[in-house]
Amino acid sequence: MALEVSWETPYGIVCGNAHAIVRDVDIIKEVNRVWDEPNNEWIETREFVVKFRVKIWADKDAYDDDKSYIGGFNGRFNLNKNTGKTQYNLVKQCYEQLKTAEGWTDAIDC
Repeated sequence: MALEVSWETPYGIVCGNAHAIVRDVDIIKEVNRVWDEPNNEWIETREFVVKFRVKIWADKDAYDDDKSYIGGFNGRFNLNKNTGKTQYNLVKQCYEQLKTAEGWTDAIDC
């Protein structure tokens, strides 16, 4: 699974058919504690956060030929625990999340 997208490198080079993959996926539990003054107690909230790393190559040939990637970044989103059996696997969710980010809405599954 990968995405094809038009990508501009930090050096201003535009790669019209850049090839992006989700490289790593991790899920962590974040616990937030807030003091509730009226009730004189700590209130804890727990969220599961999905963190993922994206690597981008100039094109599919560069990826297939084990060339160096030209860019990348980290993404994150809160796991929606209420979707039950309609939920995608975590890697697919990362791709779906990525396709909603600025600059990625025109990305094509490949």
